[in-house]
Amino acid sequence: MEKYQSTPFFLQEALREDIGRMLEGNLFKNPDPAGDPYIPMSIYGQNLPLPVAGTEEPSQAMIDYTDDMISDPVYNCPWCLVKIDSGEVKGPNEPQTVVVAICYGIFNDDRQNDGHKDILNLIQKTYERYATEPTLSRSYRCKQDFEWSVQREDTYPYYFGAISMTFEMTGIKLERSIYT
Repeated sequence: MEKYQSTPFFLQEALREDIGRMLEGNLFKNPDPAGDPYIPMSIYGQNLPLPVAGTEEPSQAMIDYTDDMISDPVYNCPWCLVKIDSGEVKGPNEPQTVVVAICYGIFNDDRQNDGHKDILNLIQKTYERYATEPTLSRSYRCKQDFEWSVQREDTYPYYFGAISMTFEMTGIKLERSIYT
């Protein structure tokens, strides 16, 4: 298969790579007090990794933040999740549209309880990237309809937010059948 085929899966992979480049060099607070204080963001497609049960050693999906194991991967921050939400093709020879949500989760134990600022900055950075240069991997174009939100609940010291956008790609072209 060609790397830049226009499919929702390849769009998701291209977004993961692009967001990785966009966040290259950015470090975020690490919830693991035994590790480096700042670490790069992990970028996943569609779902966070499942926790690893029954292992002695912590894995990337399960880190020993305290004496008790926190096994919920939601708290294995910082992370970015590139989720394919939905898609549509309105008819023959029409482009395919794919709605994507870029979700962020970070840890910030600052006593001001203002980790939402980091989330808002990530959302803004994502918006600016696709608003100023909507073409991605020569195959996908952001339609520049953005919606974003931040969490409503107080989950200190963990913060979450997302931005959704729609990408358009070439649809399958209706060909004349040799049987008609």
